Amino acid sequence: MNSFFASCEQQANRLLRGLPVGVSAYNGPNSILLAASIEAKKLGIKTGTSVRDAKEIYPRIIIVENDTGKYQAISEGFKKILNDYSDCVESYSIDESFVDMTGWVKSWDEAKNKAREIKKRVKNEVGDWLSASIGISFTKFLTKVASDIQKPDGLTVITPGDLPAVYDNLQLTSLWGLARGWERRLARLGIKTIRQLYDYPMQNLVSIFGKPGYYWYANIHGIEISPIMSKETAPKSISHQYAIPKKMATTKNIPKILMKLCEKVGRRLRKNELRARTVFISLRLYKQKSISLHKKSDYPLRSTLDIYHHAVELLKQVPAIARVSVLSIGVSNLTAENYQLSWLNKNSRQAMPSKLDDTMDKIKEKHGSFSIMHGTMLGAENFVPDRIAFGK
Repeated sequence: MNSFFASCEQQANRLLRGLPVGVSAYNGPNSILLAASIEAKKLGIKTGTSVRDAKEIYPRIIIVENDTGKYQAISEGFKKILNDYSDCVESYSIDESFVDMTGWVKSWDEAKNKAREIKKRVKNEVGDWLSASIGISFTKFLTKVASDIQKPDGLTVITPGDLPAVYDNLQLTSLWGLARGWERRLARLGIKTIRQLYDYPMQNLVSIFGKPGYYWYANIHGIEISPIMSKETAPKSISHQYAIPKKMATTKNIPKILMKLCEKVGRRLRKNELRARTVFISLRLYKQKSISLHKKSDYPLRSTLDIYHHAVELLKQVPAIARVSVLSIGVSNLTAENYQLSWLNKNSRQAMPSKLDDTMDKIKEKHGSFSIMHGTMLGAENFVPDRIAFGK
């Protein structure tokens, strides 16, 4: 989906249509744009631009705070359509999905027709202001590359016969996952274009970079190494972070923000029917380096309060928490739910599933995250709105 968060706001509010719009976590000069509308991008304002820089480029840009529920509802709408075209659909992120149409279409032309049909249905059934760029190819990686070639509202096909000529008009950083760091590493080998990477011997790439070397060789040569997965694999860790405006970074507010993050982590942990043995926090302080701490629990965690209490213990080790600019909380060392308790473990009672957590999860799912909350969070609804992640 193109400029998804911003397009959702324009879909919901006709007065925003055709205007440069930025969506941010909060409307402060240091806030970062989570999305920029198509009109804003034409002015050079991109996702990741600070509100301050965006206003310097175009002072009249409209900044809207993100609305989690709105984006989730629209995301569910377009993903529901995709399930009519295949039994293998991977929801990659809130605004992006992969569809394996093997066996569902017989030719590239039929695939293109289905793609046009999906575009039309999204506009008719989900929102007339929404647009999607669709890529069609024979591997997941090349499908992603194809989808990025023409934006907005594009439709691009890459067939086996198009390789390697299709790369001649693309930048090296156009490849999915090839960021500036990889660009610099490849440049040291004299590789500055995709065609040069395509022609570089596989043995040399593997000897220099190991497995990632084969990853790049296989992907750009059209060898499938990461097929579409219709069922999500169990996560290795679960985490959430929050960018804190300076005026909100106080010793009174930090615990409220921490509890909010712990709630989100706990809900995801329980939704995946997992428990955690390790809690970790990461903090970025204003004008200082990041701090990362972790703590292993004596028993498997699933309760929001248990996660919070472990996180608070870690937070006590951080001096000057009022200078925190970004706060992240997460859990790792995950295991599946297991209700078999050991009489040798003094913490067995704490490891029991909490009906309170499960009941609160159901209430929040139906009525919103602030419909019921722990006392620590009282007043947090005024300055800790729901935010949404780019990932799954």
